[in-house]
Amino acid sequence: MMRQIFKSDFDLQDYQQNADGPIELKFDTVDSIYFDANAEGFSVGVNAGGMPRYGESYVLSNVGRNSFWSDKINQKICNISYLKSSDFTEDYPCEFGIRMHFENGSSVVFEYVDEMEFPDTLRIVEKHDGNNHEEVFVE
Repeated sequence: MMRQIFKSDFDLQDYQQNADGPIELKFDTVDSIYFDANAEGFSVGVNAGGMPRYGESYVLSNVGRNSFWSDKINQKICNISYLKSSDFTEDYPCEFGIRMHFENGSSVVFEYVDEMEFPDTLRIVEKHDGNNHEEVFVE
């Protein structure tokens, strides 16, 4: 599990999750996928294959060794859902997050955030803390 971390975000608390930058996941049964911030769609991009290098402003880091991921590594993914703002329209679907639910009951959310502290950022959290959204499970 590799992540490119924006160097200017190293001062953030839990920077390996809160800093901007894409993250690549490798699976036993399929090739890699990576998630990145999709600023144009205010959403999370999901891409097949290995993540491209973003340049000198980012540092490549193996984040799978930190405490956030310790109960998620080598767990079977049971469900995948996406988070959608309650303010969605047909033209603006507001799908801002993807959540993976693991066999041991833990989960991870890859969420697009555009706030003062986190402008156009892919943030990784255990659960989304905000209101005014619905969770839609993928079948």
